[in-house]
Amino acid sequence: MAAPTKSFATTADVEAAISRTLSTPEINRAAKLIILASMAVTTESNNYRFAPGDYTLGRQVRTRQIILPCSSVGTTVSAIRSINQSDGVSTLQTVGTHYNVRGKKIYVLSGITSELRFSFLPSDSGLYYEIDIVVTTAIPSEIVAVVAGIVASTMSDPLLASDNDIGGSYGVSRISSSNKVWLSASDKAIIKAFRVPKTGIDLIG
Repeated sequence: MAAPTKSFATTADVEAAISRTLSTPEINRAAKLIILASMAVTTESNNYRFAPGDYTLGRQVRTRQIILPCSSVGTTVSAIRSINQSDGVSTLQTVGTHYNVRGKKIYVLSGITSELRFSFLPSDSGLYYEIDIVVTTAIPSEIVAVVAGIVASTMSDPLLASDNDIGGSYGVSRISSSNKVWLSASDKAIIKAFRVPKTGIDLIG
């Protein structure tokens, strides 16, 4: 099953990043910002699975292999199903016959016959698979630090700030709110180490 977006840090991590104890209202605000920051990190990483849990991936394979968007350590492929797009029939694939797993890569082997291929979509559309994986490794410390740092930085700024520039008879007013999270260049550089290039079309979470 596809797991909902999870928090990649805790309010305690934010307190460590901001170097002070948060008040109760600040803790409530931090919890909401952690969710937003976690979603931003997930999007930037092309939906990498950082948090432990059960996931279902949908892939339309074009290159006869799939790169899993998660760590190769502590991740188990529990089932792979091929789906006939014309009638929705699901066929359980078997290890060693239909596919092999090596690290983060799933190799689709010649056990998929040409007859099966033509029963899916047109040959130029690839094959559709559902892949169940279980991630047991903890969220990487780098990602925890990124998310906690984003929230700490946001909470360190004024909740609402405005400034005015006046030149002659013209004036410009700007208003900024720290309720929005954003990724810095250094945040993106850290996340880039986890981003996986897509070798197939990402159809399901």
